[in-house]
Amino acid sequence: MATAFRPGFTEIQSILDPLFTYNWNVLFPTIPGSDDTRELSYKAISSEIPSSQIEQVPLETKGIKLNFAGRRMYTGTWQVTFVETRTASTRDKFLKWQDIARSIVTNSGSYKSLYAVTAELQLFDDVPNLVRSIRLLGCFPTEVGTATLDQSSSIVQYACTFSFDIPEESTE
Repeated sequence: MATAFRPGFTEIQSILDPLFTYNWNVLFPTIPGSDDTRELSYKAISSEIPSSQIEQVPLETKGIKLNFAGRRMYTGTWQVTFVETRTASTRDKFLKWQDIARSIVTNSGSYKSLYAVTAELQLFDDVPNLVRSIRLLGCFPTEVGTATLDQSSSIVQYACTFSFDIPEESTE
């Protein structure tokens, strides 16, 4: 049985500075069909850290159910929201990238080695030191979301969903 422990001020005070939700950057070193991807880092306004899960493998016998750890998996999807500028070039970059992967006009595509790239999600502390780098291997856009146009004074945004094969995480 676990020993009872109630943390006090000293224990709570020993927690390191938190990692803030605004201290991050997204990098696409290259994307098919575009020579300048640097602006995508500036235009990325929200992202998520990809989740990890372990499948549950149940064993039921004699009225008892036990769960065992199955395969460790990743969702394989990652979402980033980008703002648009007056050139409407953000959406164009992703649509062109999708067209290189699979063209709706010619009903043809490319090999994965030509359309999948490595993207990187970087997390920083307040100094700012890079504290975590998550490289997403085999990344390509599967969905360029809709943008809402209405009568408000808002900025056009696109939520883009990317497929990836596996993340590689490293601490700096």
